[in-house]
Amino acid sequence: MILAALGAVGALVLMAGPAPARPASSTLHPWSRIVTMQTDLLALGASYPRAITGLGLDQRGRVVVRLRSGDRVVYDDGRPKFFWQKLDRPDLQDALAIVYPLGPIRRPPGPGRDPGRFRVAALFRAVYGGSPRAVRANLVWVDFAGQRVRFNARAGAARALARVGRELAELLRRRPDLRKYVFPLGGTYVRRRIAGTRRLSPHAWGMAIDLNARHGAYWRWTGARPGRGPDPRPRYPGEIVRIFERHGFIWGGKWRHFDLAHFEYRPELLLKARFLTGR
Repeated sequence: MILAALGAVGALVLMAGPAPARPASSTLHPWSRIVTMQTDLLALGASYPRAITGLGLDQRGRVVVRLRSGDRVVYDDGRPKFFWQKLDRPDLQDALAIVYPLGPIRRPPGPGRDPGRFRVAALFRAVYGGSPRAVRANLVWVDFAGQRVRFNARAGAARALARVGRELAELLRRRPDLRKYVFPLGGTYVRRRIAGTRRLSPHAWGMAIDLNARHGAYWRWTGARPGRGPDPRPRYPGEIVRIFERHGFIWGGKWRHFDLAHFEYRPELLLKARFLTGR
């Protein structure tokens, strides 16, 4: 099945013809483009098999992903974008272009290195619910290290959070000094937009959890621009981060625009990173 999917993606790329113009710095060799697209689409398909129904080409010859919601999402729209434009109008290629860094952070991420912040809303609507009512219907109660929280049951998100909760409970039993980084929780599901934007927060789909914000610095609250001032990341317990990552969650501490209390269920990013690094 995997070989067939790889071949199908490669055939679609060849049928699509030359790639639309991208900035010179991001231009890929045609075969590199095929391999990158194969990796991205396989990671998406493995992570969200019930939301993705197939692949195809649009009238302009671009590869599109067909969603169960009826939407068709372009993989690569070919438009050069500034960072803020990728935040507002990303395609799937933008969403997976920055490889999520596994392991500890050795230095602050460089400009534009925010893996996971380019979110394709149409994909999340197909996965987690196309309306606030649909999202709420998909929420279930999860025992998270002894506290009940609501999380989306779709795509295995709630089950993954429950596994995180069990491992965190064991960690906190052995290391009670780490409890202050977890509790009180900042929250899970809430219908809201990201501060300073019109974009829906991942919390609006019930796919993210914030731990104790008092011990999780957020770039907007620090008074310093990202990349300037003391870096708060080294003080955050790596044991907590590793548990979340093991179960498909990315950490906001690996963004240049950091949010240390934020963990978001994005298994496609972890799958791609593990495939590329062999870890």
